[in-house]
Amino acid sequence: MKILNIMLSRDLGGIQQSFLDYNRMLKIAKIDVINISSLGAAINNYIQINYTLPNLGNWDYLSVLKLKSIIKKEKPDAIIVHGGRATKFAFKARPKTSIPLIGIIHSDKLKWVDKCEHIIVLTDTMKNTAIKNGIDHARLHLIPNAIDIAACKRKPKKDDSYLPPVIGTMSRFVPKKGIDIFLESLAILKKEGLQFKAIIGGDGEEKNNLKNLRNNLGLKHYVEFIGWVKDKSSFFHTLDIFCLPSLNEPFGIILLESMAYKTPVISTKTSGPSEILKDGLTGILIDTGSAEQMAEAIKLLLNDEISTDKMTANALLSVEQNYDISIVSKKLEKLLNNIIKKS
Repeated sequence: MKILNIMLSRDLGGIQQSFLDYNRMLKIAKIDVINISSLGAAINNYIQINYTLPNLGNWDYLSVLKLKSIIKKEKPDAIIVHGGRATKFAFKARPKTSIPLIGIIHSDKLKWVDKCEHIIVLTDTMKNTAIKNGIDHARLHLIPNAIDIAACKRKPKKDDSYLPPVIGTMSRFVPKKGIDIFLESLAILKKEGLQFKAIIGGDGEEKNNLKNLRNNLGLKHYVEFIGWVKDKSSFFHTLDIFCLPSLNEPFGIILLESMAYKTPVISTKTSGPSEILKDGLTGILIDTGSAEQMAEAIKLLLNDEISTDKMTANALLSVEQNYDISIVSKKLEKLLNNIIKKS
C-alpha cells in the first residue's frame, strides 16, 4: 500500500505535528508513505520530505500541475490531506474519484475537506459539527491525534522544593490561544504574593503585544518567552504545571504530551480538551477567558500534592489507553484497508 501524505502550511503548530504523526503511524503499519509539503516550510527540517510544491497561493496552478505529475508517477492507493489548501490542490490534481481522497478536519473549517470521499474527525464534537453541516455520517471516521508515549521519558519526582514552582504554556501567538489570559492569571498570583516562575514557548504575530502585556502587568522578572520549543522533553521536565488557555481548541496535541510527561494540566473548556480531559480526574477544566479561574486552579494543584499526583497518574493511563501512537496507528491502518478495498 502506498499513501500520499500532504500538508502545505509553512509555519509550525498542531496541524504540522499531526502531519509528522501520520508519517510515523503509516510507517509503523509498514505502509509506504510519500510526504509532500511546501517549498521552504518549517516542517521540512523535522521530517523526510519526498516532494515540495511551490505553494504560491490559493490559485497556484503550477503546484496543481506538479502534484498531478507526482500522483501519476507514484500511483498511490489513497491520498491523505491536512488543511484546506492541500485538500484543494489534491482534489484538482488527482484522477477524479479513482484515488480515494481522505481529508482530516483539524479545525472548525470544513471548506474543501467536505469534497473528500472520506473525512477523519478528531473528536465527537467535530463529527457532530460535520453532520450538522450536511456531511453524511458514513463519510466520517473518528480517529484522534496520537502521541508516541515511548518517546516521552517521564520525569523523576522533583527534589528541589525550595525553588519556586514553574508554570508554563506553549502555542502559536495568535489571539485565539489566550496567552493574554494566562499572563493575567499570573498577575493575580503575583498580587497574592505567590512566588513562581513562568515560561512561554512559541512565536507568532502577537509576540510583541504579549511581551508588552507581560511588562505592563509587572511580570518581566517572572515570565520568560523562550521561542519555539525544539526539546519538548526538557520543556516538560522544567514545568510543575502546564496551562492551555485557548479560547478555541479543536483538539490539543500539546495536552497529550503534557499528560504523557506526567505534568499536571489546566485547560479551558474548549471542544478538544473537554473530550480529552476529565475534570478533577485527569486534569482541571476552567471556563474560557477566566484568568481568575486559571489562577485558582494553579493554586489548587500547587497546594494539594496528593490530588495532583493522582491526576497525573490517571492522565498518563488515559493517554496510554486511548492516544498512544501504536494504538491509533492500528485504527488508521484498518480504515485505510477498508477504504482501498471498497474503492
